[in-house]
Amino acid sequence: MFPQRPKTSLRIEEVISYLTEWQNIGYQVFEEKNSNNKKSYSIIFSPAHSILVNEGANNSWYLQDGHGGRRVIGDIYSLDALREKFQNVALQQFGAKIDTSPRTLQLSKGKPASNIASCVNLIGSAVVLAVFDPYLNDKSISILLTLSNLGVKYDQNLRLLTSVKIVQKKEITKEFVEAFTAQLNLDKSELRYIDDSGHQARYMILGNGKILFTGGSLNNLNINERAHIDENKGIREQFEKHWSEAKLIE
Repeated sequence: MFPQRPKTSLRIEEVISYLTEWQNIGYQVFEEKNSNNKKSYSIIFSPAHSILVNEGANNSWYLQDGHGGRRVIGDIYSLDALREKFQNVALQQFGAKIDTSPRTLQLSKGKPASNIASCVNLIGSAVVLAVFDPYLNDKSISILLTLSNLGVKYDQNLRLLTSVKIVQKKEITKEFVEAFTAQLNLDKSELRYIDDSGHQARYMILGNGKILFTGGSLNNLNINERAHIDENKGIREQFEKHWSEAKLIE
């Protein structure tokens, strides 16, 4: 005779831990009102996409689309099953599994090395195509070199964009930038500057279609800010406009 399969249950503490993982990588998690006194939580992935995690009967849980529709997958009795079935629901509803890499990380004053590591974590395996920072200077270039030493990859056509203010103050030098690009074999990299030196966002354009907003300038990551990943297509268009109008540093 075969033994009976051991009974399993998914504890509320395990569910909370799982939801916290999503919250920690930048998604919003809410506790929802439930008329049957059972626990219900929503994870918001975009204005149009969310998934509900609902408490069921006999220590089980079930998943539901974020608009309160039908029960998509039920009878979940373990954390491993929750992880697997959650991604299956995402695949069914969104057409792809959800990227679980971090989307936002807190930078903290007094922890510059940890802040640099956080940026590396956010970039992940993506290739950096361009950097825009109106305060991009030689110190910023040294930070880009540090990011490379920690595993960040740059496109051979890396585009670096700073502002006229930094150029006029000679805080960025063509010689140092050329030494940086030569060391990393970025043969087709280019440095330009724009006339406007206002309060634009500081960001990196990544090869996976995403944008890394660093919060502060690369020349000083010893700050209290939130660095985050976004998919703002308007930023890419803005960069291309700036780039087309920018001037080469002689």
